[in-house]
Amino acid sequence: MHDEGSRPLARQLLSDAGSETPVRPISEHTIALAVRGERADAVGVFAPAVPARRGQPVRLRLPAGEYVDLWSGASVRTGPGGEVTLPAPDGIAVIAGADVAATGYRG
Repeated sequence: MHDEGSRPLARQLLSDAGSETPVRPISEHTIALAVRGERADAVGVFAPAVPARRGQPVRLRLPAGEYVDLWSGASVRTGPGGEVTLPAPDGIAVIAGADVAATGYRG
């Protein structure tokens, strides 16, 4: 069933889905979608839950720097090559930081 009250959010997420984002999933079956907010942009990361990943973390590649996973509240710092690993037990992360703003990404 679909909650009619979620339509505006669904429309916003789908309209932003075509926006470029510098977050590149490394893990299989993982997607990254731009999320535009009133105060800042972020990138929603959606992967299978940890049991379906056989206990493996979600792996992403981002521009070098420090970020916040708004979903978990954890600080995220890139490693060599811009790679990060996230526990993301439910398969969701929302990465925020200056270098992930969809409007500022130039590929």
